[in-house]
Amino acid sequence: MGIVEMRTECVIDIHDAEHWTRGRWTHQPADAPGAVTLDSRAVREGDLFVALKGAISDGEEFVADAASRGALAAVVSKIPAGVDPRFPCLVVKDTMDALHRLAGGCRDRFKGSVVAITGSVGKTTVKEMTAAILQVEGKTVFTAGNFNNITGVPLTVLRMWQPASYAVVEIGMSKPGEISLLVPLVRPHVAGVLNVRPVHMKNFSDLGQIAGAKREIFEGLEPGGVAVLNADDPLVKGMHPGPERECLYFGRTPRADLRLGREGSSDLHTQRFELLWRHEKLPIELRAPGLHNRYNAAAAAALALAAEVGSASIIEGLANYDPGMMRSKLWELSDGSVLLEDCYNSSPAAFSAALNALTHLPVPGRRVVVMGDMLELGDEAEEFHRNAGREAAAKDVNCLLGFGPLSAYAVEEFRRYAHGAMAESCTDMEVLKELFVQDHKPGDILLVKGSRGMSLERLTKYLLALWPPRNQR
Repeated sequence: MGIVEMRTECVIDIHDAEHWTRGRWTHQPADAPGAVTLDSRAVREGDLFVALKGAISDGEEFVADAASRGALAAVVSKIPAGVDPRFPCLVVKDTMDALHRLAGGCRDRFKGSVVAITGSVGKTTVKEMTAAILQVEGKTVFTAGNFNNITGVPLTVLRMWQPASYAVVEIGMSKPGEISLLVPLVRPHVAGVLNVRPVHMKNFSDLGQIAGAKREIFEGLEPGGVAVLNADDPLVKGMHPGPERECLYFGRTPRADLRLGREGSSDLHTQRFELLWRHEKLPIELRAPGLHNRYNAAAAAALALAAEVGSASIIEGLANYDPGMMRSKLWELSDGSVLLEDCYNSSPAAFSAALNALTHLPVPGRRVVVMGDMLELGDEAEEFHRNAGREAAAKDVNCLLGFGPLSAYAVEEFRRYAHGAMAESCTDMEVLKELFVQDHKPGDILLVKGSRGMSLERLTKYLLALWPPRNQR
């Protein structure tokens, strides 16, 4: 998480803060804090700084820095040396536990409907689509960016301090037990599992273990709540959310409650298709390419239906959805080429989905793929990358540029099967830029895809500066 992501606006009464955390104030602040911040560099005037202990640094070493930046108070496990004794500190047993307790207090007072989402791929996109739908109905708070981990989820729940009709919370995990830790904070009325795919494989022996970890989301589902499940994913459709919970299934199978219907006419920026719900046909216009985004839209619609939202709001909300930076964002560049910027994260399933979207876009130019390493795939990482190279060749990609040591395996396989096509790999961003520009032709359609750790947005920012886009809304 970046500096901006470590802060959320949240007004908490100082007496509530003391009661919820079971801590004690050294001095009571003069006012209620207006935000909670986890990084001293992000502190603004009037913030409550929560000094977390991490694997690399101890937040209590930065309390004085937070105070100098205008923090109103800090949550600490002990009074750090060098801090002005007049600076208010809330002393607790454990600062991470205190953060979760502050969030829990806000959730207790929230009167709206809460939707929680997990899955191996597509969580953030479905969260954004779901929020776009619910915002048509009423005020909606939702996860900023991908605040979906042990610190991000409580920051999201803290946003429930404000009155709203809905909250949408994305919950991620990289090992068993993480969702079990987080979902009691969220206590959703609707909980969805999108899919189970090979991600974070270094912490799991097989897909069944990942499915078991995803199923933890139902441990916090409110009695009478609704589970939303992917009917086309065998590891998801067989999940049982427990007694007193209904199930609503989405997918292409005729057995799904909310089904993907026929495709309509589409253009570069908008795909059109139907969603089928009971006896209704919902005409959808979506500004995000690919079958995977039709699935994402179906999941979002199913989550909204489970939250008792009507079909008109689903149609309007999905039409309002605008892909965020680095997530299936299409740019028409000034030289006549098209950039599909989809480098927020990657995995074998996500790479395959982006490749399918690329090959079906109605653009006559060459298909060029810049592939960054797919991380956290464990012992099978090499084979996953080789498979990606073979798939790119089978999809008639004209050029594959690999970035990172693992993507070199994809390039090797691509060369073997895509006879005569351009293929190069490197590990230096400046070399990648040079390779790209040397091979570039106006009219190309370009896919940039890689895991978050590869920071491929450095390339897309360079391209957007080189050939400024002409399709900004």
